[in-house]
Amino acid sequence: MKTTPACVFALILTATTLPAAEFRIGGATTSITPDQPVALDGHRNLRISNKIESPVTATALAWESRDGDKVLDQAIMVSCDLVGTVQSGRIKRCRHPSS
Repeated sequence: MKTTPACVFALILTATTLPAAEFRIGGATTSITPDQPVALDGHRNLRISNKIESPVTATALAWESRDGDKVLDQAIMVSCDLVGTVQSGRIKRCRHPSS
């Protein structure tokens, strides 16, 4: 990716006009590797795992900006070593905790 001087200047200008706030970042990784044989997705025929070839992990990264005790903004990003996730009520609750 090529960075132009105008992009760098715009980034610096934007960063200097933001209000002063405390910025917090936290992250964690954990193993979500099943401890028993499971069906493997992504294959035409049913295949059952018989050993762990590589661990399956979930990683979370959280950002928060604060002004004193007041939370200004929050975000959480979760990455999982999965083929897919089921669109269920669980996903909706993650996106909108109050519903």
